[in-house]
Amino acid sequence: MIRLILVCICFISSLAQASYITTGTLHQTAVGTTIDYWYFYLESDDVVTVNLRSFNNSGWFRRSTVALDSVFNLYSYDGNLNASDRIATNDDSSRSRNNDAYSDGSTISQDSYLSTYLTAGAYVLLVSDYNINEYLTDFDILTGINIGDNLPNFQTYANYALTWSENVGFSDDDAGDNSDDTGHTDVPEPPTLSLFLIGLLGLYQVRNKLKWRA
Repeated sequence: MIRLILVCICFISSLAQASYITTGTLHQTAVGTTIDYWYFYLESDDVVTVNLRSFNNSGWFRRSTVALDSVFNLYSYDGNLNASDRIATNDDSSRSRNNDAYSDGSTISQDSYLSTYLTAGAYVLLVSDYNINEYLTDFDILTGINIGDNLPNFQTYANYALTWSENVGFSDDDAGDNSDDTGHTDVPEPPTLSLFLIGLLGLYQVRNKLKWRA
């Protein structure tokens, strides 16, 4: 019985999905705000989900203030990136009409959320601050600066985290590493059935101890 439960635990745990978390920072400059570039690829056709969670900075009057009104612009990537390569955009998570947009701990609708079906290939996700509209110009993309933009509440920087679905792979672009990537972190989803089986194993052992004492 014990062996059977242990085998089941190992099997279910191996099926548990995982996600990836990467972190980045947008900065205020004299001419606009920086843009972060996240390069990734898919080995097979699938739905890709990316969920952003922004972090508040300490503002004036010791009050917590929103530091980022994020925007996603997703492009196919063939080594020559321009606005015509854009395939998906998201400004506010409220537009997703999906409670999953808040599954990463987001508390404001200004955090972006994107879930879209993609074919196998290379892609790049640009994370920027909202500036007049959701789209970035070719000049913005080329310079890496969201020209004319200012972070909310006079902030000089804005930190955020991205939660990626487990089916993406990360790669470097032609110029170097992904943006401010500090390395992705594997985040296993809770293997509920595995925990249940562990509980059964514990009850089984307690039952045997009680029988032995009797």
